[in-house]
Amino acid sequence: MPWSRDDLVPAALKTAQWLVVAGLWLGVCAANAASDALPSENRDVSFVYAFENPVIEQHGAYARVLVSGCPALQKIGEPMLPFKTAKILLPPGSSIESVHVEADSAPQRLEGAWTVKWGRTPVSSAALGPLPDDAPNAAIYRSDLPYPPERAQVISVQRMGGYDIALVHLFPVQYQPASGRLFFAERLRLVVRVATESTPAVSLKAAPSAYTRGRVSAAIDNPELLSEYDALFPQEQRMDRPAGYLLITRESLASSFQPLLDSKLLEGLTVRTQTVEAIAADMPGQDLTEKIRNRIRQAFTNEDVQYVLLGGDSAVIPPRYAYVPMPGVPGLSSYLVPTDLYFACLDGSWNGNGNAWWGEATDGDGGGDVDLLADVFVGRAPVDTPAEAAAFAAKTLRYETEGGGYAGGVLLAASYLGYYDPPGAPPPVHAQGGDILDPLLPLLDPRPATWLDDRPYNSSQWNAADAVQELNRSPVIAVYGGHGDADTVLRLYSSDLNSVTNDKLFFAYSVSCAAGEFDNPSFWSDCIGEEFVKRPSAGAFAAVFNSRVGWFDAEQEWKFSGEFQLEFFDELLVQGHSRLGEANQRSKENLVGQVETSGIMTYRWCYYEITLFGDPHISFQPHEENVELEVLSEYGGATPPNGVYSYAPGSAVTCLVTDSPQPGAQGVRYLCGGWSGQGSVPAAGGVLEVSFVIGNDSQIAWNWTTQYLLSATASAHGNVEAPNGWHDAGIDGVDVRAEPSDYCRFVSWQGDVPEDLRSNRSLRVAMNRPWNMTADFAENMTSQGVPQAWLAQYGWTNDWEAAAASDSDVDGMPAWQEFLAGTCPTDDVSVFKARVAQTGAARVLEWPSASNRFYAVHRATNLTTGFVLATNGLPATPPRNVFVDDELDKPVTIYRITVGDSP
Repeated sequence: MPWSRDDLVPAALKTAQWLVVAGLWLGVCAANAASDALPSENRDVSFVYAFENPVIEQHGAYARVLVSGCPALQKIGEPMLPFKTAKILLPPGSSIESVHVEADSAPQRLEGAWTVKWGRTPVSSAALGPLPDDAPNAAIYRSDLPYPPERAQVISVQRMGGYDIALVHLFPVQYQPASGRLFFAERLRLVVRVATESTPAVSLKAAPSAYTRGRVSAAIDNPELLSEYDALFPQEQRMDRPAGYLLITRESLASSFQPLLDSKLLEGLTVRTQTVEAIAADMPGQDLTEKIRNRIRQAFTNEDVQYVLLGGDSAVIPPRYAYVPMPGVPGLSSYLVPTDLYFACLDGSWNGNGNAWWGEATDGDGGGDVDLLADVFVGRAPVDTPAEAAAFAAKTLRYETEGGGYAGGVLLAASYLGYYDPPGAPPPVHAQGGDILDPLLPLLDPRPATWLDDRPYNSSQWNAADAVQELNRSPVIAVYGGHGDADTVLRLYSSDLNSVTNDKLFFAYSVSCAAGEFDNPSFWSDCIGEEFVKRPSAGAFAAVFNSRVGWFDAEQEWKFSGEFQLEFFDELLVQGHSRLGEANQRSKENLVGQVETSGIMTYRWCYYEITLFGDPHISFQPHEENVELEVLSEYGGATPPNGVYSYAPGSAVTCLVTDSPQPGAQGVRYLCGGWSGQGSVPAAGGVLEVSFVIGNDSQIAWNWTTQYLLSATASAHGNVEAPNGWHDAGIDGVDVRAEPSDYCRFVSWQGDVPEDLRSNRSLRVAMNRPWNMTADFAENMTSQGVPQAWLAQYGWTNDWEAAAASDSDVDGMPAWQEFLAGTCPTDDVSVFKARVAQTGAARVLEWPSASNRFYAVHRATNLTTGFVLATNGLPATPPRNVFVDDELDKPVTIYRITVGDSP
């Protein structure tokens, strides 16, 4: 059966009919994020989300609406519509004032009238036969008001390592139930308005490690806002530091774990051991569980601890019981779920209202949800004697030594889940555990899989002996989809484990009920999940099991517990997060947007109960060849440069461009705008550095843009309006305009402008080459060479020729002559005056001068005739010119000075 990993929906289902709406498939993308400041300490943080066109499946009388990458809303009796969880990093010290979405275009009406399937009660092994009559909510289905009423709904504000992250549901499809109409918005802009105090109380109390920052960056949609958190701490405080490893155990068990701790030191971790007895004596808290959490919080904040091993079963490290209401769900005797998540998610008290119930959806800060994003990765060693602790340490070290040295396969064991009779139109179904495991197959490939499967029959087709036989063949992974309880998994009882003698240790995972019920009273035996890990020389080196009942959907068995299982193996085997504690937590956080805050809380139950029995720091080591990373970069500056590189799976890789832009020819450069990725490389990014864990063959292509330089300048008497600078190649047109000054005119363009366009004041140039151009201007002149601008400053506004010829101050000089002389044409006292003085062997002439003039000096003995040139072409040196006449032997009684605008 083919499956789609992105949708978590089958590509084909029994009796399914397909309708592809609009016939167009679009790539999911996220447009540029923005953070725009607003006055009064308010600002908007926005991000654009794009969605692929919906697919509508018709199942009998009901329809399912599917959008790639979007799970379906699961509320009993309410339409199951696709949604996306936006994860928006909030500015430091801010709080949400409001959220809204803006569609880039009018939503598209989807063809047809549909009755959309509604959410149903989840199923556990406790409920066989008839299912609850989950009728559609009449108030919704009889109304034609859009459902949901808003396309954006704030779920909670979470905190990861001190970074505040808003979780917001986005609904690309709205439904009008009464008329059956569906409306799809292809692109939604989410706008989160936040308020920040003038002196914000930021959540980061100490500089986060580079690892924490990187983990947050990978989790959010707007990583560019991280720079605002970076600015809170000096660079030297933000240097990467070694990861810390904390063991919490009883004094009598501590020495048994020492070989394991020694190996952590050799791996470069800082290691600390804290005894339960010391915590009980020294730490604040209302009970031992809270005191242990407070010690972990202290270690995370001050000691860079990332991994916490709870060294003991519930008698040594008591769990926190979270209250998860499941009203109306049959087969449950209690809503209390033992959870180690309490020790991983360290913000808030997890009991904000102070009642007897912890982990409620209103137990967080300010009545919000509790912390669900882990600060540390937690695993539990389910031991209570020194011998068991020593065996746990030895098995962990043994796997680290030999785990990757053999090419074992995968055991997939699946049992018939039972007969379920949904009320209404759907026919009764025979649910199969194999349908829970089918989605894993693409993730496990190419590892060989061995099946123990009841399908296609509705009865047991394999037994405990078959399970023992397959486990003794030493699979790398053993996965079970089926019923179980505290003493049963894989159709094995705890006593059957004596027959399990596998030579190579395996990793076990099961969605079955209660196989990980580790909070057994002292007079009960340990649960079978604990026993799998505790066996001294065989069994599992680590396992993930449920501490209470597992959940599935009778028609879609892979839902609920199976979704967490699918996310876990995707993180472990595909995304490259091979450390078990990290893969377990990331698998939960991938589904954090589906954790309910009201009604039946199936996802919250799963989120709390899924427990890692094993070392959180240990890496899963399948026998794999190295994977390859291909780097493509058209220009230099990339690290690593162009080429193909080999890495061990799980390696941390950083790719960056350090020299952008790259110079080209004159007026040409090449700018790197980010990358496109395949495989383990994130799909796209707009920055010049990306870090990731490589788990499969991958490719990163650096995206370079050619840019051309526009340089448009002006000569005197005007200016140019142009967006000078670098522009991306291929822009259709950039507008350039020459603007002459008053009383001036545009003459022409010089430079790169084609001849036939040089007289055009306005140009539109295509950025398909560099452009270097200059606009030439000239002053408007009268026929006598007088600038109109000069006349205008003395009050003339028109009839410029007459103005230049006039003598308005009646001093005998027309205005054009006064212009040449540098005198005022409206002031009869302003006349050209020169003086001469005898100084020793020379005569010195001095007169006022005007810019851009040239002077000639003549001498004579008669006022009317006989003038002889003494000097010519003398340039002006405003404000005064000086001429020294040292030819005293020449008779002279008169000097004449003439002025012109050329030599």
